[in-house]
Amino acid sequence: MQRWRNATALLLAVAGAPALAQDSPFAGAWCAANGEVMYVEADSIGFNEHTVCDLPVALPESGVLQADIACANIYMNGDEVVRAFEKTVTLRAEPTADGLMVTLDDAEPALWQRCDN
Repeated sequence: MQRWRNATALLLAVAGAPALAQDSPFAGAWCAANGEVMYVEADSIGFNEHTVCDLPVALPESGVLQADIACANIYMNGDEVVRAFEKTVTLRAEPTADGLMVTLDDAEPALWQRCDN
């Protein structure tokens, strides 16, 4: 797990990720039951180890977050950042009493919960 966190931190730093939007209930690390991890920040969303998405809207302080997000897998090739498998998906996320209900494109909604620190 630590190796994964180090790789993710490096990728987010290289991608220029901003500080978390602390006032939004959406900000932070979210874990799905299937083991996937989602990091929500002020202007980007990261999935697992390599996928980074541009968030074109501000994180709301409440309600629903819905946006078309441009995603790409990010890899390091020496000193070069390589973007691959670029795709735009529709994200819908809504806070619930149990976590964050997330829908990507037309997939079934899935519950994501705060990751343990």
